[in-house]
Amino acid sequence: MHQLKFIVISLVLVPAVHLVYASYNGEKKQDNTYENLTEQGSYDFIVVGSGPGGGTVATRLALRGFKVLLIEAGKDYDTRNTSIPGLWPNSVNDDEMRWDMKAYLFNNSAQQSTEQILYPRASLLGGCSMHNVMIALSAHPLDWDKMAKLLDDESWNFKNMQKYRHIVENCEYCSKKNKTKFRGWLNISVPQIPIKKDVKLISLFDTITEQLVYNPDVNHNNTYESWFLGADLITKETATRSSIYQRIKEVQKLRPKNLHVWTNTFVMKIIIENKQARGVNYVKGSDLYSASPKSTIDQRNRSSQRQYSIYAKYDVIISGGAFNTPQILQLSGIGNKKLLKKYNIKVKENLAGVGRNMQDHHEVTYILKMKQNWTLLKGCIFGANNSDPCLAEYYKTRKNVYANNGNLLLASRSPSMNLTSATPNYLTVNSAETHSKNNMGTVEIKSKDPFQTPLIQFQLFNEQDDDLSRIVQNLRYIRKLLNRKPLSNYIEEEVLPGSNVTSTADLEEHIRKNVYGHHACCSSKMGLSSDKMAVVDSKGRVRNIKNLRIVDNSIFPIALGWFPMLPIYMASEKLADDIATHYGK
Repeated sequence: MHQLKFIVISLVLVPAVHLVYASYNGEKKQDNTYENLTEQGSYDFIVVGSGPGGGTVATRLALRGFKVLLIEAGKDYDTRNTSIPGLWPNSVNDDEMRWDMKAYLFNNSAQQSTEQILYPRASLLGGCSMHNVMIALSAHPLDWDKMAKLLDDESWNFKNMQKYRHIVENCEYCSKKNKTKFRGWLNISVPQIPIKKDVKLISLFDTITEQLVYNPDVNHNNTYESWFLGADLITKETATRSSIYQRIKEVQKLRPKNLHVWTNTFVMKIIIENKQARGVNYVKGSDLYSASPKSTIDQRNRSSQRQYSIYAKYDVIISGGAFNTPQILQLSGIGNKKLLKKYNIKVKENLAGVGRNMQDHHEVTYILKMKQNWTLLKGCIFGANNSDPCLAEYYKTRKNVYANNGNLLLASRSPSMNLTSATPNYLTVNSAETHSKNNMGTVEIKSKDPFQTPLIQFQLFNEQDDDLSRIVQNLRYIRKLLNRKPLSNYIEEEVLPGSNVTSTADLEEHIRKNVYGHHACCSSKMGLSSDKMAVVDSKGRVRNIKNLRIVDNSIFPIALGWFPMLPIYMASEKLADDIATHYGK
């Protein structure tokens, strides 16, 4: 198959400092109380994790007539930071919902990889759909077709997967001709761009247009050598985030007897008897995982946590994502037997692929200092307090900079890039490398302690891939793209990596020191029975363990597209369809 390489450019008008430091906790928090915890075995399905994977499969199965228990470790928590698009950086730093996962970019044994990077995850109802940047780009048709070929299952090909996209996507920007096809439950719109208010924005658009063709709808017109307005998970009428959270709430109202949701419920392990998943063991309480900055668990009280059990009539479905799904499998005795025996865990199934094959989109920043501030950000303090004039304007009009996630412009071509305005007078370009050949990432437990985070290693830039040289190519392309008139008239200087960093060796050193990622996937991959590293089959069923499935982005054998959210929703709807059909509904 053709090796896809793309550039994605997005202008995000948010202060970078909020990504690291800002946190606002002034909203009223919500939380669900527990149902009758003595009730055992009354659910058809138990779904662990309420993010885009688990939330989607749980709600669809409930609508198909099954009784489903959806378990979430975090709170039911929806504040202005999770609902107002422009305030999404605050949600990433909110102690009430964040899990600070730490990852080694290289192998931990190598001298160059003694430091870890922060890999933010979200623990709340709706999972990472409540703190992501809301970009809704579809995977390329060739991605789906490649996956179908790898699985020898044509139900995963592009043509078939479009019907699940129709189920998911409520396309608020499609033409009237297409609107009859795209009337799903997830609202997707394009940003309303006030270009005329900022001369620098005009120059940016003009500079890009001189070099790339405008594509009015990249998600439905797969001409990727173009620039386009980014499709975002935002409801146009209310200017609020669209996510699985709203879907869960809607289905709870529609099918209250079919969908039960337990928040503040931490699953310790899967109950497996005679090669069959029966249920899960769990404990009650908030902020139990050590990744939470508010973690209440320490060595003194871990063993005193009272454990409960709940059983499923049909399947246990794990939807913890690329890091936590392998962890719970390993803690339950499913994984590499050498790793499990190291921690005295009884081996229920020796699956070498658990926690292997992990991949990501490699990102590196390029920063320009502008001669003038961005006009659109004047006076905005991004919800730091109620005196924020931009927040008041948002509530009144729903049309200012807070009404979108800031991804005003995207572009794609070979290689790959993502462009962002980070502070009032800086333009930050995020080079996002997609379709990496590197699948060497690993996730391994470090003990039998379910509250401890696993060892995460991406093992970037090894001999089998050309990622480093491709990112060097990206940075050089970015310089060439942006340092042209009319935009160059407004650029004061290149801040990062610096105009003096020009040689291949210097650029490679810059990349090694500054590379990061957000889209880990593929750590419990689907595969054929002949693939020794496959963890699940093409229906999400864990190999050799009955009634156990995985539905999240950890099962992809390859990273799909640029941004994983829309492909995860589509894949989860497909797997829900497979499961419901298997059980006769």
